Parts: sequence; structure tokens; C-alpha cells
Amino acid sequence: MRPVLSTVAPLGIALRRARSAVDGDALWTVVAVAATVGLSTLDTVAVNVALPTLERDLDAPVTEGAWSVSSFFLAVLAFVVVAGRVADQFGRRRTLMFGTAVFTGASLLCAIAPDAGWLIAGRAAQGVGAAFMVAPARAVIVNAFPRAHWGRALGVTTALASATVFAGPIVAGAVIDAASWRWVFLINLPLAALALWLLASKVAESRDPTASRVLDVRGAAVLATAMTLVVPGLLGLSGEAPAGLCPAIALAGGVVLLAACWGLERRTATPLIDFDLLHRRNFALGCIVELASRFALLGLLIVVLLFEQDVLGYSALGAGASIIPLMGTALVVGPAGGLAVDRWGTTGTLFSGLVLMAGGLALLLGTGPAPPTVACCSPSSPSASAASCSR
Repeated sequence: MRPVLSTVAPLGIALRRARSAVDGDALWTVVAVAATVGLSTLDTVAVNVALPTLERDLDAPVTEGAWSVSSFFLAVLAFVVVAGRVADQFGRRRTLMFGTAVFTGASLLCAIAPDAGWLIAGRAAQGVGAAFMVAPARAVIVNAFPRAHWGRALGVTTALASATVFAGPIVAGAVIDAASWRWVFLINLPLAALALWLLASKVAESRDPTASRVLDVRGAAVLATAMTLVVPGLLGLSGEAPAGLCPAIALAGGVVLLAACWGLERRTATPLIDFDLLHRRNFALGCIVELASRFALLGLLIVVLLFEQDVLGYSALGAGASIIPLMGTALVVGPAGGLAVDRWGTTGTLFSGLVLMAGGLALLLGTGPAPPTVACCSPSSPSASAASCSR
């Protein structure tokens, strides 16, 4: 009994302290945002579990299977900055609901995909929705809580979103083995309906009162085009470029457009990206930490799940169950990280989270073709995530 209590204790402490300091609507805001963010992350994990099965069912080569994952992240990269600006200008709750609706419709398209091309297009549409779901999430939380409680609020949000993902691998593996990989996308529909109800009924609208109502369409188009070239160019260097695409030319063109975007944004009265923010030490550090932790965690998930099913012969359910310790770590450490930020500050919490991640990844270097406990060895860094966002 004691291990169970110690697992949920940080979450319980954070919730009790938050409840004593804020009203009930703020706590419901945490639940609504966690459900929305958890939905997009849940699907990312579930599709990775389903990847070998859907490749066989659709008779898709490995490159097309990889693009069913990459197209999602490509769309997120292309639209997440636009989504953040739209949220500031036209309303964060409205943006979250729009993204959730797009994500839900795209999930249905993925579920009925007759071939890999259809699936890749549906995954790209999911990525567009996910960008609008994720971009305003932290601003909604910050708007609902006083400054002194940002760390624990973001930590609890991370933990609750991770709890959604915690069940994802098991549920995905079970429905794949029992029915079809298509149910990985169909289970999004009732979860999305719940998230939309929570957003509509429990979350207050907010926006940046200083933000211009004019959207920098030119900057958005240049940035989206640049990312659409850079990502396939990078993937092409490993042999996963779409047919007819020269990776070197795509990468060079994308870099040129990124430079052009920087120049345009510096001269625009209402820029899509305020590059002056990067001069703020804490903001720049937070971006670097977020990039490093996401790169390590998502890259790990894809490699581990493919390795277990294609090399070790795990079933989808077995592969899904193997990463539960990885997701469970976020459930435990997320609230503790938020409390640590509020009590001791950002720097030490960030450093601790990154050290834990680096140590876990180092342990994976010795993993071979024996039945691994790989997911247990690389803790995610919700403490670092909470810290990097609590400025």
C-alpha cells in the first residue's frame, strides 16, 4: 500500500494546495486543458504502438509508415506558432476548441483510410488540430491561476495529461490485438467530445489585450513553407524523402526561407514571432530545455516501440505495456516538479530533470536484443517541463 500512496502523494499535495488557494473554476480549467493536451499526446503514443500493424494491413513500405508519424509533427511545426498568435488575438479557449474539433474530424479520416496516402494526409490534418490544441494550453493555465501557483498548476496539468497517456499504450495495444488499428483513431472521438464539453462549460475565455487583431499572414505562409521543406529535407538525409524530392535542395530552400522569415518579422509592425523574446535568458533557456526533452522522449518512443515489435516480436499490447513506466514517471514527477519550482525556483528543478533524462538515456546505450526494460530506464522530464514554463 505504501508504494501506491507514495506514487500519488505529490499529485495529492499539489491539488490540496491549489484547492486552498484558488476557486473551483481554476481547477476545472486544469482538468480541461489536461484532457485536451492529453488527447493529442495519447494519439502520438498510440500510433507508434500501431505502426507495425498498420504497415502490414495497408501493405505500406517502412518509409510510408514513417511518414504517417512524420506528417503529424510536420504539421504541428508548421502551424504551432500561427496557432499561438491566433490564440492571443482571437481567444485561447476558442482556439483550443477549434483545434480539438479539427483533430476529431481528422481522427475519423484516419480511421477509414483505405491506403497509406490517405492515412498520411489524415495524420497531417491531425497535426494541424494538435498545433491549435497545444499552443494556447499553458497560457490558459497561467491566466487562471495567480503567479505564486503557476508551478504547481502546470505540474498538475502535466501529471493529468500524462495520466491520459499512461493508459494509451495499454488501450492501443489491446484494441489492436483484439480488433483493428483503426480503433486507435476511433477512441479519440468520445475523448474529444468530453474535452470539448469541458472547454465550453468550465474554461473562461482569455486573450492578450495588447495583441493586434491583424494576423501576419505573409509571415505565417513563409514559416509554414520553410518548415514544410526543412523537415522532409532532414528526413531525406536518412533515406525517407518523398519520391521526387531532393533532400539537399529542400533543406537549403527551407533554410533560406527561415532566414527570409526572420528578416520579414523584424520589419513587420505586427510580427507573427517576436524574436526579441529570445533575448530574455529564461525564455531562451525554456525553449532549449523543451526542445531537448521532446527530442529525446519522442525519438525514444518511436525507436523502442518499433524495436520491440519488429525485432523482439512483442505483441502490440506487450509493446504498449512496456512503456507504462515511462509515462508513469510523469504522473509522479510532474506535480513534484511544479511544487519544487514554486518553493526552490527554476534553475535547480530544470537541472535535476535534465540530469535524470540524461542518466536514463545513458542506461539505454547498453540495451541489446534481450527482452528489455527500456521504458523503465529513461524517465521523462515533467519537472523540467513545468520549470521551463513557469516564468
